[in-house]
Amino acid sequence: MMIPFISNEVAGQLEAVELPTATYRETDERIAGIIDNRPALIQSIEHILSTERAAFPIYDNDFGVEFEQYKGTEFEFIEATAENTVREALMQDDRVLDVQLISVNRSSANGVEIMLRVFDNQGEFEFRSFINV
Repeated sequence: MMIPFISNEVAGQLEAVELPTATYRETDERIAGIIDNRPALIQSIEHILSTERAAFPIYDNDFGVEFEQYKGTEFEFIEATAENTVREALMQDDRVLDVQLISVNRSSANGVEIMLRVFDNQGEFEFRSFINV
């Protein structure tokens, strides 16, 4: 198989185009329309943070988050490592430019709430997620 060659003349005429991010809007019970831009990204983040990495063969090993490591651990460990864990998961989506941890709080005996600031090409927004530990 031969690697295609693009001349400098042709390469100078190429233009980068941002592809639409439109996807189906999911509800608890069904698909309900189409969403795009930030709502589509928020839905993607919800899906990433609710899917354990490498747990389902339908997804590649880069999709999802590694929250299983927190089962039975001390809160201080979660607090110290949550930002890196979430950043690693969310940065797989090229719409996410950066992630900052705002806070980590115990929400129940076996739950932790994390507040994030997510940066995308439209600015930034806050996102809340829960970890069962």
